[in-house]
Amino acid sequence: MSHAADDDIEAFFDRVARFGYEPRLERTSGTMRFEIFDDQRADQETDHWLVTFSRGHLDASRGQHPADTVIRIDRATFRDLITGRANMVENWLRNRVQAFGAPTLLFQFWLIPGLFPGPPDADHPRDFVRRARR
Repeated sequence: MSHAADDDIEAFFDRVARFGYEPRLERTSGTMRFEIFDDQRADQETDHWLVTFSRGHLDASRGQHPADTVIRIDRATFRDLITGRANMVENWLRNRVQAFGAPTLLFQFWLIPGLFPGPPDADHPRDFVRRARR
């Protein structure tokens, strides 16, 4: 288990907990538990994080609590997702992201503006237009 991966994952869930209000989630309530496991270890140590949606507000905490949706994902793939190096839908289709319960929560979570970064080499649309005008 990499300390850098753990630091990135903890920082991500801290950001979720501090995210505040998202108007697009005003009608969304539920819980989503992330089960993040280390695919390279024989003992399959698993970290559990709970994300709570409450009418537009988000919260995140550690713990193995009952949830409406359970997401199973290996640590390396999760780190790639939260750093913008991988795409969630692509990894879901390849069964690297497994969703049980109400998977719509996962897609609503993924689409929250500003929570997940774009690819590291991606251009901001304004920068792209400025370069195209030159």
